[in-house]
Amino acid sequence: MAETNPLQLVDTLAETLRRYIPTTLPISRRYPRLQQEFRRLLAQHELIGGPFVEALPDFEKGRPLSELLKRSGGPLHDGLGGLPPHVLNRPLHLHQERALRLSCEKGQNLLVATGTGSGKTETFLYPVAHSLLSDLDRGEPGVRCLIVYPMNALANDQLYYRIAPLFGVHLAEQGITFGRFTSQIKANVDRAEEEAKLLRNEKLTRALGSRKRPPNWL
Repeated sequence: MAETNPLQLVDTLAETLRRYIPTTLPISRRYPRLQQEFRRLLAQHELIGGPFVEALPDFEKGRPLSELLKRSGGPLHDGLGGLPPHVLNRPLHLHQERALRLSCEKGQNLLVATGTGSGKTETFLYPVAHSLLSDLDRGEPGVRCLIVYPMNALANDQLYYRIAPLFGVHLAEQGITFGRFTSQIKANVDRAEEEAKLLRNEKLTRALGSRKRPPNWL
């Protein structure tokens, strides 16, 4: 995620509002003095409060993913070693490590309840990948996993920027297929046209490192 300067953001928002407000309360050019006074008062008025800065402690750290692979004595399938080094060698949050051990080492179901931006996706996506990589029959046709999201927007975001890069780029050689099933794709649509729509998404093509759909993206 790109860094944002909070001071610049406040100034940008205030300037945007100062341009927008006169369009909602237009004053005729026949009243130049009134226009001038309106702009003067608008410039003096504080439209944006803050910025307000809150310091949050970081999450307690665990071991990196590289130390949880089977070749390092951990429970995770070595196929996950295909992830990029900055992912493999970054220390996990402790709650992420615990979730991976409970799921992949002890085979337990789990419920993860933690704040926004705390890495919940890894606590289920890596166990899913581990399970699929460990499936000796994965070459046989059939659905192995369903991930259910409450909104199309969230399903798309996770598919485009987490699931597709994981299985379509980093673990592509494993041949694990994946796809999306929502009402956004209508019946009898042209596949090439849908692919073209996807690949006009600059953020998606950056995440994939390519302007081509991974062949295992169904």
